[in-house]
Amino acid sequence: MLWLRIHGRSRCHDNRTDRTWSPIIPWIQQAQHELGWYPNPNNGEQLFITLSEVANDVRTVSVDIFDLTGKRIAARTIAVQDGMVTTVMDLNNEITNGLYMVNITAGDKTYTERLVIQK
Repeated sequence: MLWLRIHGRSRCHDNRTDRTWSPIIPWIQQAQHELGWYPNPNNGEQLFITLSEVANDVRTVSVDIFDLTGKRIAARTIAVQDGMVTTVMDLNNEITNGLYMVNITAGDKTYTERLVIQK
């Protein structure tokens, strides 16, 4: 599987151990729970998201987008299929230019990414 990473840093948080890390180590060594998403900067139309190695007991993944004041401006729940999430999130040009935080929660794992909307 090919992982695309364009601008921004992935972070993963394990709620059970309260441990947060950045997959700065080569991608192959961080194969579990890897997040891929693009494009970033984004034109506000669509965001492509892929998350691999989702735990077997996780049936859905939540994606929340927050502005810098902490206001949630978009939320989606995405079904997990065969331990993976591969989806296109339609943003419908409803998000204005700026910097946003995207939280992706899969079971006890939470990923936080920066998203730039630039039309």
